[in-house]
Amino acid sequence: MSPANLTSVVELANRMAVKAGKAVDDAVLDEAFELTRHGEKKDWGYEYLERVARHESGHAFLCYLGGNTPSYLTIVARGSHGGYMEHSSKEMGPLSTKEELINRIRTSLGGRAAEIAYYGEKDGVSTGASGDLEQATRVASAMISVYGMDDDFGLAYMDPKEAMRDPAFRKKVNEILGREMREAVEIIQKNRTRIDRMVAELL
Repeated sequence: MSPANLTSVVELANRMAVKAGKAVDDAVLDEAFELTRHGEKKDWGYEYLERVARHESGHAFLCYLGGNTPSYLTIVARGSHGGYMEHSSKEMGPLSTKEELINRIRTSLGGRAAEIAYYGEKDGVSTGASGDLEQATRVASAMISVYGMDDDFGLAYMDPKEAMRDPAFRKKVNEILGREMREAVEIIQKNRTRIDRMVAELL
């Protein structure tokens, strides 16, 4: 966030505090930050919030297991998202190993994996994972076409968009995504008690 945007957040927080007749505290700053970034919050029923909490907890848990600490986690719906997780950008260096990229894919798939673990293969597939799937696909594609991390396709660079037109390439990407999805579901199923505690905190 730019200095100008931060200034806007502080100014909004001040206006909100004055309107509410209270001092600026962490809660006011947090609300001003969210309003600036994502707009007004939306109110949904408990079942929806519980599902979002399980989805976001899946992301956060797999992020933590992958060596990154979630820095922000919310189930408050704003704009086009029902909730989201962020982790500290300081932990993501300029270079990434194959293992780190795999962990990034698994973290992206953690939301849908959690939904599948809780609701089953049929009811666990929802539209809430669209952005997550896009991100995971981008990383898996780059591993093969840009970073030379696949034995079958070798070291030659390929334009990712062009490569996705190749059925063999798409099959390889789906193999990576499918493998990591199965792994993510298994991890969450084995750690349901810990996930449940995270969900309870979010709700």
